[in-house]
Amino acid sequence: MSRLLLVLALAAVTPMPGPDPQAPRLAPSLLDALPSPTPRPVLPPMPSPMVGPTLFHEDFEQGMGRWHASAGPGDAGWHLLRAAACGGLYTMVLGRDHNDVFTNVATTADLTLKMPLDLTRLRRPHLQYDLKGLCYPYDLLTIRPYARRPGGVWKPVGAAGQARYPLVVTFAADLTPFAGGLIELRFHGEMRAGSKPNRGLYLDDINVLETAR
Repeated sequence: MSRLLLVLALAAVTPMPGPDPQAPRLAPSLLDALPSPTPRPVLPPMPSPMVGPTLFHEDFEQGMGRWHASAGPGDAGWHLLRAAACGGLYTMVLGRDHNDVFTNVATTADLTLKMPLDLTRLRRPHLQYDLKGLCYPYDLLTIRPYARRPGGVWKPVGAAGQARYPLVVTFAADLTPFAGGLIELRFHGEMRAGSKPNRGLYLDDINVLETAR
């Protein structure tokens, strides 16, 4: 027992070995050149689930016949994509056809519903939709809904969603100012010029609901 206590006492007073002076060290220039970790995207707060009758639903499973897209094949704009990005088999992407990688150029693209929605019987209509996509910087790609009375001026509704969502994020917008009449709906996409390739920002599961609040 006394021998064990002696060993423990010696271990307690024995200093730990310091760094080896002969070990190679990184020069300050090499330290600066080390890659920094990619910042984790800060996701916006998810809105509370909406409950109520659905006036309009679009999941693009039947194609995009109800919509007009402003970009042609091969261009970076709106395209119907066969990919389970947000659920189901199809989604819309603000990117390139077949989800091809592209480098951003400064441009805009609109996805417009061809026929107006009738909100004459609704009192508290709300728009709900899903976004998914990630690029850096996040604001290289943005999607924002717009609405107007037929023939009127397009007005933004809700917040602009940036390409900083590695998982599906649900957005909501209040359409109450348009209750009691017809409404036209558009999703406006904006691209800023960038140097890093990405695959786009996905839009899916668009709903117009009559909510209780």
